Amino acid sequence: MKTPDIKPNPNPKQHYEITMTVDGAPKGFDSVSGSMQYVVKNSDACVAPDPVSGHHSNLAQFLPFDIKKVDEHTYKGTVVTDHFLDADYYGLGVCHWVMSSAMAVFKINGNSIDLRPSILNEDLVAEKSVDVYFPLADLSASDGLKYGDGGQPLAEVSPQIRQAVFHITLSSRKETP
Repeated sequence: MKTPDIKPNPNPKQHYEITMTVDGAPKGFDSVSGSMQYVVKNSDACVAPDPVSGHHSNLAQFLPFDIKKVDEHTYKGTVVTDHFLDADYYGLGVCHWVMSSAMAVFKINGNSIDLRPSILNEDLVAEKSVDVYFPLADLSASDGLKYGDGGQPLAEVSPQIRQAVFHITLSSRKETP
């Protein structure tokens, strides 16, 4: 299947500022960056199935966004939820893009540890705050994490370690152009 010519929206209007507040982390971060994930929400209707498996590929794109440090505990960045134009890429109907999530990447210990809290599109547009918890032990791992740690909601943190966690709150606010 050919790769479609995906066009950016020349006039995006859906901008959201994300504020990330770190509470309880004992050390600073070496760097913080961001990434937005976009997917086609109706790929079953607009992308041809694979002739062998019958599976409909989901078109996905990842775009970076800048995150600025405000103070020792606060970071901000702006995401765009309508970055791509909806289009008929395969002659089967219009594919509709949605930003499925925005993720921050907090790097620690010379970039050996990545913490990757994220906010889903539905929480972002509802301007709902999301708290993501991380074990403090993750920050002192001498060999780093084997993969990026996305954290967990408090309800999913083991009761035995709840006294030894820190959290990052992600909140959003719609910007007016």
